[in-house]
Amino acid sequence: MTAETMNDQSKNKQIEKVDISQIKLASDPFEVMDQMDDEIIIKEIEGRIVDTWVYHFKDETGREQWGLSKVGVDASCAELAKKGEVIRELDVSYQVDPTDKQYVLFTGKAARYAVARDGKEVLLDTAIGTKRQGLFTIKRDGSTIKNPFWFEQGAMKALRNARSRLISEEIKSKIIAFAKKQGKTQDVITPLTINVQPKEEKGKPTVCPICHATGKYHSPTCANNPKNQTQQAQQNLDAEVDEIAKGIEKEEAAQNGTT
Repeated sequence: MTAETMNDQSKNKQIEKVDISQIKLASDPFEVMDQMDDEIIIKEIEGRIVDTWVYHFKDETGREQWGLSKVGVDASCAELAKKGEVIRELDVSYQVDPTDKQYVLFTGKAARYAVARDGKEVLLDTAIGTKRQGLFTIKRDGSTIKNPFWFEQGAMKALRNARSRLISEEIKSKIIAFAKKQGKTQDVITPLTINVQPKEEKGKPTVCPICHATGKYHSPTCANNPKNQTQQAQQNLDAEVDEIAKGIEKEEAAQNGTT
């Protein structure tokens, strides 16, 4: 399937851009691009089409930067196939990050083949791609929720990185130029580009039904005390992380034939 074919097929379906308005944005634009690819992967799982092939932002010096999204990498592989070269995903493995159990380390492997008209293939080269994926997502309001798509996102992005290393700069430049012409680009938004106005508290101080304190003040043992809520939230988060980590480690042990 070529890049033009992908474009023609999308005309018959609802087209969407990437929306990450509900999560806390990273400060680095390249990390935001990764967050945007997380959203693309979720949309693909849901059978929706994202029309963002290329990300765009200006760096600190004012220089324009362009980079392929996961969809752009897919389009590049399709374009490469027109030249008789096919990129195939070979394998993906993962393990709990030994430095932080809230993350999983993924390794993906891909290969590039030359395919003759008679169907014969010749292996040209292989590449490894890695990705560190979080088990939780931080929302815009600062709350933390479990990420149900951590495996799909980590695996697909590791394979994305592996495939990207096998795509020539010539093909990447062609896809970026095509995306610019067809309006398949999207600006990368960081916290520095968002004007957030804090909301002022309104109304009279309420009385806590537990410790009967007013306003923001609570007794040290009160369940509504923000300090206690933060500690409890962290304890709940740690418990969830341990549960997921144990599941991954158990699966690794089963694959390795150990108990």
